[in-house]
Amino acid sequence: MVLFPIFKSNKRQLNSAFSAAGILLLVGSIILVSTAVPYPSYWALLPTLATVLIINASHNQGNLANLILSQKPLVFIGKISYSAYLWHWPMIVYYRIYISERHFTLLESISLTFLSLILGYLSWRFIEEKFRHTQAANGKVLKLGLASTVLIIAASFSVYLTNGYSMRFADEVLAYTSKAPMTKTKCLEKIRISDQLDEKFCVVGNKWDESKYKGVIWGDSHSQHWSQAFQLIGERLDIAFAIAPKQCPPYLNANYVKEFYPKYPDFTERCSNKQQITLDWLNKSPEVGFIVMSSAWSSHIRKLYNDQHTDNYLNTSPITNRDSSIGKNLSAQALAKTIASLDLTDRKLLLLSDIPRPNRSLNDNYFSATTPVLRANKSDNYSFLDETTTKQWHLDSDLVLSDIAQEHTNVSAIILTDKLCDAGTCPSFINSELIYRDDNHLRSNLQKKTVEQLTKKSGLFEYFQQQLK
Repeated sequence: MVLFPIFKSNKRQLNSAFSAAGILLLVGSIILVSTAVPYPSYWALLPTLATVLIINASHNQGNLANLILSQKPLVFIGKISYSAYLWHWPMIVYYRIYISERHFTLLESISLTFLSLILGYLSWRFIEEKFRHTQAANGKVLKLGLASTVLIIAASFSVYLTNGYSMRFADEVLAYTSKAPMTKTKCLEKIRISDQLDEKFCVVGNKWDESKYKGVIWGDSHSQHWSQAFQLIGERLDIAFAIAPKQCPPYLNANYVKEFYPKYPDFTERCSNKQQITLDWLNKSPEVGFIVMSSAWSSHIRKLYNDQHTDNYLNTSPITNRDSSIGKNLSAQALAKTIASLDLTDRKLLLLSDIPRPNRSLNDNYFSATTPVLRANKSDNYSFLDETTTKQWHLDSDLVLSDIAQEHTNVSAIILTDKLCDAGTCPSFINSELIYRDDNHLRSNLQKKTVEQLTKKSGLFEYFQQQLK
């Protein structure tokens, strides 16, 4: 806009029109752009174009934007805005760490805004203005700028190459705080189940073409986080398990049910395609004797809708504040349709409920309580979940799986809240090891003994043992 003022005009009426249009677009972007719409996308054009129009009109006096922006308070904010901009993000990041990653309250948001303006003013007054009016030779400025740039790049690379200076922490701490090892799935090999899907699928247990029995774990990330357990089961019982497809609950089909997922606007369509391809492949693959449907059932049902029941469409409230009754009925109908379309002749289907869900990061609580890192509240509430609260959260999704298992032959359900919760608690530690990696997933780097105990407690090993008798 500075280099190419294409729309620049001295006509007052035209600039007034640009000004008004810019303000309308800016207000519109504040109202329309929310978590309900994908961003950034073409929606980013609204505030961008608004800014272009307002800047374009600002060189001409007498228009609305110029009148508003020329007010002394706004001029002052404009002066300190760059310094405030430099301060605000570090403040937000470190304060979020201090409060253990929870969302800000309104008071906290207002306080952080004012603090960033105060620090921005101090930076502008005593640093920015000082250097702005300091006379220095061009060569000296260039050398200082290059030296600073090199130092910043070197420091950044050192952080990257050392994985955030991970040597600061012991290995047992990194095991439950470092994302990469907690999420990595160890595959014996990867296979392609269909040419129609442009992705390969992880095989655990035994190799696909070398195993006596074959199985498919069908679901989203809650199928992948069981890979260690199925590796153990497969290698002991000679079963190869393919984790396929990825990211989608097994019942999602746009003809029956849809899911509002702002992060992935095409989630329903993409998953519907994957599910149909998987269904077709399974019905043509009688060698697959076991099918395990595993998913984040309890969260998905809080995001489901269809053309008759639209309550969850564009629902941006926190998942923990949503009702599950609509999704319960929709998921039951859709899952029944999926199972009816599946050839279960001479094969077994297991519906595996999701792991008791903390709905908060126990890793943060555990870390803050066992290390000297400064936190607002050092909580010891990480070693277990409350059984009543946890079972209430899972109630509707667990009932769907239990009811469907009872209504179909060759279909079983393992309800993990029944298996793992007892005496008022659901333990988050097994074999003295925290089993979670975040607010709802199992860690993928558990010790072998922990995996053995989890597989036994969950009833998974017993289920497959019985099926092979």
